[in-house]
Amino acid sequence: MAVFTSNQVNHVYVAKAVAGDSSGVGYELDTSDKAVKPSVSAIGDIFCWKTADNELYFTYKNGDGGIVRSDLIPIKNIMWARAVSGNHRSQKRALKKYEIGIQNLVSGDVDKTALTVVLEKTLHNGIETVYRKTATVLVKSTTIANVVDALKLAIDNSFSRDDYVKDDFTISTTGSGDTKKVVITEKTQSSKYKRGIYANEAINFRVFTYDTDKMVVTGPTDTSSYIYNAYDIADLEYFALGERGDKYRNIGWPNAFPSKCVADDPTDSAAYNILQIHFAFTDSNEGVQKSEKDITIAIPVGSASHEVDAINQLLSQIAYQVVGDSMDGGDNEDEATGGNAAFALTDTEVNVLDIPGGKKTELS
Repeated sequence: MAVFTSNQVNHVYVAKAVAGDSSGVGYELDTSDKAVKPSVSAIGDIFCWKTADNELYFTYKNGDGGIVRSDLIPIKNIMWARAVSGNHRSQKRALKKYEIGIQNLVSGDVDKTALTVVLEKTLHNGIETVYRKTATVLVKSTTIANVVDALKLAIDNSFSRDDYVKDDFTISTTGSGDTKKVVITEKTQSSKYKRGIYANEAINFRVFTYDTDKMVVTGPTDTSSYIYNAYDIADLEYFALGERGDKYRNIGWPNAFPSKCVADDPTDSAAYNILQIHFAFTDSNEGVQKSEKDITIAIPVGSASHEVDAINQLLSQIAYQVVGDSMDGGDNEDEATGGNAAFALTDTEVNVLDIPGGKKTELS
């Protein structure tokens, strides 16, 4: 499974929708233009509110159908907060590929050179830490395209004998004639994925040859296929439920009580926008030291034309509670609306929010 740090307390909430009105301040307004406290009705609903003591909190309906409240977050104790788009490059990874080409093939009528290519995969467990697959082709006087086809067949045959790695890669060819090449492409591990048990992680591998005078290996290069962060979010929710006192991640199976997660079964193209608030709890007298905590809220990316609407609605609620009532005609008018530039997230940004000041820093 994916492993996450336990050095700090991190409460994770996977939200399906933000309660309230999606326009304006993110809440429904009464006849006096004051926000009305919304209710959560469906599993995965969430909203942000504030106590009379200036403490933010979130109300949420969990996978069991129970309504829970997050820790109280004193606004003055917020150390930093950030919102990350699910389409940001930090939230996706491209599958990798190598290309193997042939050069300087023929030296005379018959060149019986044996060309060998090696694929080396780093293992996360097992007796050995490195696993190697080799494929060798005996070259006779022929065309480069024929040698490439023979090399691909040798690689296919080598992989077909080993179920452990044959599902990790796709072996194909590209080009024609003297430009023809063998392509080894990383495959997604979605078919093997099991929430909290087997993660869909990148395959750490390299392809090389010792016959550099006759073979050229290029890579790794990124393909146009991406794995988004839905697998990580599903695993993080599973892990964090254990941190919150759930029957610890199926320990003692079969005498266990599996967690009821809110995150859907992930797919390669599914993504979540993320809000993370890092704050500190401080008490009086001997409890004055800071106890740092995190609250992480993940909201699914929606349709192509509304990818950040839901998280921006939640950011609007936070702005409304922190900056002030934008409907009262005061100095903060337009500061806490749904279009507030200080809190709104775009499709490719990481926004570091200075919540008390209502400002943001855009990171590339």
